[in-house]
Amino acid sequence: MKLKVEERPPYSGLEYALEATALSLVGLQLYVLFTSLPELPDQVPVHFGAGGEPDRFGPTEALWLLPGISVALFLLLAAVARYSKSYNVPWRVPEESRTRQFRLARTLVVAMQVYAAALFTYITWQTVRIALGEAGGLGGGFVAAAVLIPLGMIAIYVTLARQNL
Repeated sequence: MKLKVEERPPYSGLEYALEATALSLVGLQLYVLFTSLPELPDQVPVHFGAGGEPDRFGPTEALWLLPGISVALFLLLAAVARYSKSYNVPWRVPEESRTRQFRLARTLVVAMQVYAAALFTYITWQTVRIALGEAGGLGGGFVAAAVLIPLGMIAIYVTLARQNL
C-alpha cells in the first residue's frame, strides 16, 4: 500500500498524543537514571534471565545503553511513522480504503513507540531498584507481558485493518 506524500493523511490527535506519551516516557527514563546515579553501586544488573532475575552484573555506565536504545527506537519509529510513503500488508488494499489503511498502520507504529518507551523505562527503573536492593528482579510476568503486549497490539491492528477494507 503506497501513498504519494501529498496523499498521506495528517497526524490524528491520537497519534500526536501517543507520540507525546512515548517522548514523555523516554524523558522519565532519563530522569530516573540521572537522579539515581549518585546512589548506585559500582556494579549493577546488565542482563536478566528468562525469569526476570539478574544473572550478570557490570559497571554503572552500562545503564546508559538502555536510554540509548530507547532514544534510538523512538527516533527510528518516529521517522517511519512520519516519513514512510508505504506500509506492506499481507492483503490487497482497495483504492478507496488506502488512506484508512495507511492511518491504521501508522497508528500501530506510533503505538509501538509508546510500548518500546514504556518497556525500556520499566527496565531502567527496575534495574535501578535492583541495584539499590529494593527489588529482586524484573517481576514474574515481565517476559510474558513483554511478548504478549505487542502481539496483542498487532492482533488489534489486523482485526481493525481487515474490518476497514
